[in-house]
Amino acid sequence: MKLLRIGIVLTLFFTGTGNAVYAADLNGIWKSDSETMIIHQDGTALKILCAVTYNPRPAILYGEGTVHDNLVSVRFRFSPTTLPSGWEERGTLTVIVSPDGNSLVGKWETESGSWSGPTTLKRGRP
Repeated sequence: MKLLRIGIVLTLFFTGTGNAVYAADLNGIWKSDSETMIIHQDGTALKILCAVTYNPRPAILYGEGTVHDNLVSVRFRFSPTTLPSGWEERGTLTVIVSPDGNSLVGKWETESGSWSGPTTLKRGRP
């Protein structure tokens, strides 16, 4: 009986059952006052499509990244046909997932680092 208990404990330890940390489910629509983002998540891999409100029309960006625990990191690129004049084409989005999984708080930053700005996205509805 003692060997059986040791075997179960070792199995749980090596498989991680019971104490594994899984990334939040971020699939869906996320919104702020100036952004609408669609996130597709497959495990820890993410793909995003985002419309950023900019006069007279939205700037569209897309990107790929990862989520680990509550940290989301995405490298993005604006669609060349919607890139506002003077904006850099590429950058990063880094956000933290809230404990309840319904908000993303962090910042956008250009590839050169010459501009960064805060963002807070809330889980939205279609």
